[in-house]
Amino acid sequence: MSISPRTKTLIDRLSKDHPLAPAMRTAMVDALAAAEQFADHKNTLAKDDRMTNKGRRDALATALTTTFGKAWAKAKAPVP
Repeated sequence: MSISPRTKTLIDRLSKDHPLAPAMRTAMVDALAAAEQFADHKNTLAKDDRMTNKGRRDALATALTTTFGKAWAKAKAPVP
């Protein structure tokens, strides 16, 4: 999996000595990946000339509730 420079910068700030560092790293990567994927999807829809503004909003709402929102909710769960 490739990690964006933004995500890498945030991970580098995480203390390596912390006992939950591996779990926190995983949670950070998962949450930020879901957010970045949603942003990419939003940009793709914005460039699609075949959809109306309402169609784009509906497509974003559907994507957020079915795919990206679930991934983000799972990633933001408390670290065990």
